[in-house]
Amino acid sequence: MRKIRALLAAGFGTSAIATLLPCLEIEDAQLTATCQEMATHLRAQHAELTATIDALDRNRHAVTDLLRTVPL
Repeated sequence: MRKIRALLAAGFGTSAIATLLPCLEIEDAQLTATCQEMATHLRAQHAELTATIDALDRNRHAVTDLLRTVPL
């Protein structure tokens, strides 16, 4: 169950979790990736999250700029 929770917290969907579950081991209460396929999925997830964060940051800056134009 801990493996599934960790993958859900990382933003993976259920189909990816089904694929990745065999690639995770728990040693000394630490999750460890055990296959190269996991690295590929983690890199892709990281890139997707980075793109989302960048888009949100641009949106936040646009809202900040608009707020500066509101009369007090």
